Amino acid sequence: FGTTQAGALDDVAQRLRRAEAELAKAREEGESVRAGLQAELAAERARASRAAAAEKALRAEVDAAREAARVAQAEAEGALRSKTSAQRRKDKVVESSGAAN
Repeated sequence: FGTTQAGALDDVAQRLRRAEAELAKAREEGESVRAGLQAELAAERARASRAAAAEKALRAEVDAAREAARVAQAEAEGALRSKTSAQRRKDKVVESSGAAN
């Protein structure tokens, strides 16, 4: 009976060592997966940050282009008013000289 019991204990001890080794391997794999996921997360955060910066820069360019268009339109309207005013003065001069003749 002692030999059978000793053999059973050896068998249990061997299974326990295998289970511990498998557990250690699973922990290592889990840590490896976790580290990989953390690296992916960091890369995704960096991509999102770059995308946000690019969007901000693009918005600034759009705003600058809108402002430039507004200024150009105001300048064009001012030039048109000046031209119209000059044309009116010219027409008055022509009318005055025609009335004088």
